[in-house]
Amino acid sequence: MKYVSSFELGISILIFSIVCLSCSRIEPENESSSEIATALVSGMMNTRPDGTQARKLNFALIKEAVAGFSCPTPATGSNGIDCSVDASGKMMTLNYNSCNFGNNSAVWKGSVLLTSSANVSCGTFPSELPGATLTRTFGPDTVRSIGNSVHVTKIETTEKSGYAQPVSGGTRITFETDTDQAIDILGVHLTATKQFRGKGNEGRVLTVWDHTTSTPESQPLRAKRVSGGLVLDGTLITQNNFDLSTGTSVFEGVTYVSGCCHPVSGTVITRFSGSKNGTESLKFTHDSCGSAQFKNLAGKTTPLSLVHCL
Repeated sequence: MKYVSSFELGISILIFSIVCLSCSRIEPENESSSEIATALVSGMMNTRPDGTQARKLNFALIKEAVAGFSCPTPATGSNGIDCSVDASGKMMTLNYNSCNFGNNSAVWKGSVLLTSSANVSCGTFPSELPGATLTRTFGPDTVRSIGNSVHVTKIETTEKSGYAQPVSGGTRITFETDTDQAIDILGVHLTATKQFRGKGNEGRVLTVWDHTTSTPESQPLRAKRVSGGLVLDGTLITQNNFDLSTGTSVFEGVTYVSGCCHPVSGTVITRFSGSKNGTESLKFTHDSCGSAQFKNLAGKTTPLSLVHCL
């Protein structure tokens, strides 16, 4: 059985995979800030299938991908093929060449860069010892595609973005103790496009959303390992670069358990400023993996099924 390291249990986040792209909805245009924030963190928390502290946690959140199409992880990357280490010995690059994670149909192209405070090596996950840090960024033009490249999400961590407060830098985890991690989301820029098909639409590309996410300066998310899971608390800021609004999402007791890449309990409450005001929320239920109750700005509550971890 494969397990997830506390680095993924510590991203967006990212890592990544960032926000749910199809949460009981047909088109991704309507993604809420609460969903964006949650999917970023879920992606961060579920990026790869093994790691030292994950074995202690007994997490099994990512299924093994089909042989030959699996995206490399620090534990599976092969030096000189899909993994390399720079001259400093502290930065590992994993190349994504039209690969996927698990049985997910999403296809990744690009690269992820893991920079540790300790030496790294292809085939081994970076240090998670207390005091160690690990920063995750993405290479240029890293994208995640679904639906035969109809829906494409681009992930940018180098160039600054954000209509109100430009940020960049990816995500950084500080392993404080065997059970506690601090997660700084320094800056992640997510843009989603829809590429149209069919007669008369050839070459038409529509940007459907554009978000920049980060944690407040000197206020990282806090992740704590508990029996059978991991509990996350803290604040994440999502700048909507389309409508010029900012959602400040507060994670309260958001809990991840074995077998589900989405939260199973806790709440995310998002308060808006800028071009719109009000509050929306996600309350997670354990009816099924990814099930939640979403309350929109108008106060209407509807069931929601989170589908993707970016």
